[in-house]
Amino acid sequence: MKHIKLFEQFIGEANQLKPIKISVKKSKKNPYTFSDKMDNDELHKLYKHATDMVIAIAPEEELDGYKDTDYKKAKKEIFDLMMSRGANPYRSKDTWADDWKEEDDRSKYFQVYHKHFSTVIDEVEKYVNKMGYELDKEEYDNKFVDAPFKAREGEYKKDTLTLYKKGKEQRKAIHVRIYGRNGWKYELNMFIK
Repeated sequence: MKHIKLFEQFIGEANQLKPIKISVKKSKKNPYTFSDKMDNDELHKLYKHATDMVIAIAPEEELDGYKDTDYKKAKKEIFDLMMSRGANPYRSKDTWADDWKEEDDRSKYFQVYHKHFSTVIDEVEKYVNKMGYELDKEEYDNKFVDAPFKAREGEYKKDTLTLYKKGKEQRKAIHVRIYGRNGWKYELNMFIK
């Protein structure tokens, strides 16, 4: 079976979510023109430029007639657009899911997006069982079920769990990453290696 690559970015709130549709024109409050029609490389260049401008401008100053808050707003909109496509501007370009094929691969094996943390941890156990493995119940409970830490918005909870078959420890392990999305929703990524 083909291994599922672990993605560092998040794509949407539901399995069927499509990329954000947006079109922004340059104006007095927006330093850039961009839209969902642009490819990720073009958006990435604008994102980097906006980041540089936010760093370069003091809060009271203006550059080209724009304030730092204008660049921050544009930076956030570009970031959200790229992330909705599976292209995290903080990661290398080879991890970007421009064609959405990886997303389709992930969702064939497990549910990626969840509204509640409890459904995320249940999905981990279901996936492990579906792949023919078992988890150490105590290890699983300590790391996920009874863990005091849930992935907050913008943060990851990452862990590796030991896999068993018929009570015998396996050389492979499951690597689980839960990302806290806005609105207390969660994105699940996992693979066995």
